[in-house]
Amino acid sequence: MKTVKDIYDFFHQFPGKDKDSASLMEFLETIPGFYETDNCEKGKPSIDMSLGKEYLKICEHMEDDNLLIRVKEASVFKIDPHYIAVDSVNSSNPKEFIQELVYGLYDFKYRGFSYIRSCFVNSVLPIVGKNRSTENEDIGTCYYIGNNMFVTAAHCVKGLECFNVLYPNNRPVELESVWYAKGEDLNDYDLAIIKSKNVPSNIKAFKLKDPFILNDVLTMGYPPIPGLNPVLISETATVASYVHGRQKASIGQIAAEVGSYMSKLDFFVITARVKGGNSGCPVINNEGYVVGTVFQIPFDSQGGSDGGRYDIMGYGICLPSKYVNDLIENRDIHQLALKDGYYTELAVSIR
Repeated sequence: MKTVKDIYDFFHQFPGKDKDSASLMEFLETIPGFYETDNCEKGKPSIDMSLGKEYLKICEHMEDDNLLIRVKEASVFKIDPHYIAVDSVNSSNPKEFIQELVYGLYDFKYRGFSYIRSCFVNSVLPIVGKNRSTENEDIGTCYYIGNNMFVTAAHCVKGLECFNVLYPNNRPVELESVWYAKGEDLNDYDLAIIKSKNVPSNIKAFKLKDPFILNDVLTMGYPPIPGLNPVLISETATVASYVHGRQKASIGQIAAEVGSYMSKLDFFVITARVKGGNSGCPVINNEGYVVGTVFQIPFDSQGGSDGGRYDIMGYGICLPSKYVNDLIENRDIHQLALKDGYYTELAVSIR
């Protein structure tokens, strides 16, 4: 599959020395499978019109976002308009524009959440281990942000006596340390970074961004399913509310019932029916950026956070991604030691 960057780079060659522009048809001819040699008539290959229409739609989106300029209309054939690419120097921030192009922002916008999931399916991993309180097997979620760092909710590792982070083939990730926010109450600052020794190149790193109310978002996590190995579950949702530290009115009864929502930290609410193993999972917007981390699941008003039922309407409580950057800058590092095939946290931190 050709990316938006591939399309942009192809048309960025023009105007050139010998040609002023190129047609979409010329680009399509570079895609393997566009010509269907199996359905030849009189020795002439047919073309895959559905593929042509797919890329025509992407080019039209690129026109709307000022990445391409149409310089010649299509013929009756429909899939042969001529384009040139708008040079990056014409954007307000050329460096940022190139970074967005390489990251895949425009691919994510145009191709949707199913495409986002396929790109990051190896970047969201389960945390499995023994619960410190119950000694039962427990599960959480973490996601990769580059530089050998996985983000999760702090309670996903603090609550475990020992744990592993597992690749999709169930092979444990080689771990080094876990980072918490220095000098912060982890009941409030429920974030941690798990530092690994080495991460394969096929694991794409997420980038971070701020959330906005009514953003459509995607969650990817590992809720516990009895009798099955960890299964990655994806669900679309909406950012329903953004609450600034110590502000409680906008979430009504939930704020009154759960003491941790009196935190000094901002948080936001998503309309996803997240389950226990989703703690630590990324909340991803339609541009492929992680805007927050799920850290808690509300309970309804008939019992509160200690004994109530899971909120049947289906909400998740999330910390905005800005706190991940704060944690990286102000970290309390705890080394991990491998024992009996699982990692345990050493008592003494590294300042």
